[in-house]
Amino acid sequence: MTKINSTILILIALFFISCGEVTKTSPLIDIGSIAIDNKNISIYSTDANISDSATATYNDNSTATVTDDVSWSDSNNTILSVTQGKISISTNNGGDTNLSINYKKFNDSTLVHVNKLTSFNLVYPDVNSTGTGSYTFSAKGNFDNNQTDRLIKSNIFWTVNNGAVISILDGVATITFITGDTNVTATMFGDTNKSSPIAPITVNFKLN
Repeated sequence: MTKINSTILILIALFFISCGEVTKTSPLIDIGSIAIDNKNISIYSTDANISDSATATYNDNSTATVTDDVSWSDSNNTILSVTQGKISISTNNGGDTNLSINYKKFNDSTLVHVNKLTSFNLVYPDVNSTGTGSYTFSAKGNFDNNQTDRLIKSNIFWTVNNGAVISILDGVATITFITGDTNVTATMFGDTNKSSPIAPITVNFKLN
């Protein structure tokens, strides 16, 4: 009898323990559809990385954000790549690609158009008259959709010689000149070991 009572008590205890557990369920259970939130995206080949998101609509017409729960992909990773809604623009000068999300039988997609850079110019202070020190260099681009003077934030590569020191943030270079006669070169869509579809720009400074 004592053994039976002990067994009953153990079973009761296990029942209450299991009642206290929290069961995690996927936010994609009982959905009716999924959708990419931002459609027909138009960006520039020199823009910084951007983010998109995804929404699920359930059978009761309620909705929830499911950006991290669906699978993201793109049709041409030479133009861009995507991971959980975070879009990185590849070192390719423009083009069209499809951005897609998938979960089981559900899917959605949208066109992403990347505007092509046609030319660019450098923006910098009159270093020759001021001598050695630290100065900010940036670049502005012109694009095939007639957008002009747009600040270039990515896919630009800065190089310097003659011991100059360079740091880069969001495409903008801070260059510290050490001594005279220094070259600053900006290359688009390719570092010094790759060909570029647009000719690099080199500026020479003969410092005081």
